[in-house]
Amino acid sequence: MAFRTLRSLSRHSSTFASLNGVPTPAASLKCSIWDVTFQRGDGVFEAVRVVQDRDGVPAPRAVSLHLDRLERSAAALELKLPPRAHLESWLRDAARNGGQGGYVRLMVTRGGGSQGYGDHLADLDAPANAFCVWQPITADDAKTFALEPICAPWH
Repeated sequence: MAFRTLRSLSRHSSTFASLNGVPTPAASLKCSIWDVTFQRGDGVFEAVRVVQDRDGVPAPRAVSLHLDRLERSAAALELKLPPRAHLESWLRDAARNGGQGGYVRLMVTRGGGSQGYGDHLADLDAPANAFCVWQPITADDAKTFALEPICAPWH
């Protein structure tokens, strides 16, 4: 099977990453070139700010709202997600292991599929893949953008 290595998603390095809940060095994450998301951009993602919870532990901010939106997006694409409890656990693990001062990007791909074009959903039997990557927000980043939970009008 052919693979393409996913580099860090920005110019910053990641201190924690996982694939389907299995901790993996970010630079070692791989996505098959036959993954429908790689071929057609057919997948969903969320970026979740990491903040301290009541106990002072780094945690994803508004995780329920983000997972609600992820589920709506996946339903619109007829993309079967891993169980919500797993997604939430993976987000929390990434936040806890990555630390405060960053964000977690959760990307769910459709998985492998038939080659070619057309109705690829009917014969797709591969499970979805969930990539979860923690990334820092540097002082330079904080000057140029802010991550705020919003509900886009199309959701």
